[in-house]
Amino acid sequence: MSILLLDESLRMTVFYDRNAPRPAEICLYLEETCPPEEKLLQESESALYLTPGQARALADELLQALQERERYRALSPEEG
Repeated sequence: MSILLLDESLRMTVFYDRNAPRPAEICLYLEETCPPEEKLLQESESALYLTPGQARALADELLQALQERERYRALSPEEG
């Protein structure tokens, strides 16, 4: 699954890499297509391998932040 970020100049792909050494088998693959002066990463492509526990912790943190945002929006809908 790929997600485009930062005005579509950063593609993040998350996948299970069966060929990766255990236990880090969940890959966050980042690909940048912006001009060099706008780059966040040193290389145009980078991979970050996570263990299943790290991947779950990251997913939990993202969901928690989303829930917090939704609670805040429900209390203050006029702030968009």
